[in-house]
Amino acid sequence: MAINIKNERVIELAQQASRLTGNTQTGVIEQALRELISREQRASPTTRMNLVWQTLEIVDARLGQAERDAMQRAMDEMYDEEGLPA
Repeated sequence: MAINIKNERVIELAQQASRLTGNTQTGVIEQALRELISREQRASPTTRMNLVWQTLEIVDARLGQAERDAMQRAMDEMYDEEGLPA
């Protein structure tokens, strides 16, 4: 089965990796996918949860007060005082 990549950045990265490694574009994509799958399979639930928390900390650091207030208003509209859907 064929795959048709329409993302120009992905195409550029595949071409660059192909030039650097001497491997075909298909080969470098296959290698990258194998490495990604291997890394994900090795990652423990604790490691994954730590990555989630790190990501949330980054997002939190970038939020301004107006964004925080908007998120709180949205949460107040979605849930009642007991945390149940409104």
